[in-house]
Amino acid sequence: MNPYFTAQNTNEFTFAERSTAQTMRIGKEDVPRANVLERFRELNRFHIEYIFDCLEESRPNIRNIRGYLLTAL
Repeated sequence: MNPYFTAQNTNEFTFAERSTAQTMRIGKEDVPRANVLERFRELNRFHIEYIFDCLEESRPNIRNIRGYLLTAL
């Protein structure tokens, strides 16, 4: 089982919909929330599985998994 593929991490993808902020910080840049939502809606399960598979293979030392996933996706 992939250690990065947890319920907590997959629930992080829903925070963009619940957020009331106009912008979101992704990769050290403020991105309009509408752009983030549009990008997330284009993703399918294979995109997300690919990111988790790459994380499992490389085993990076990630301190902020939420920020890492947002930037990767």
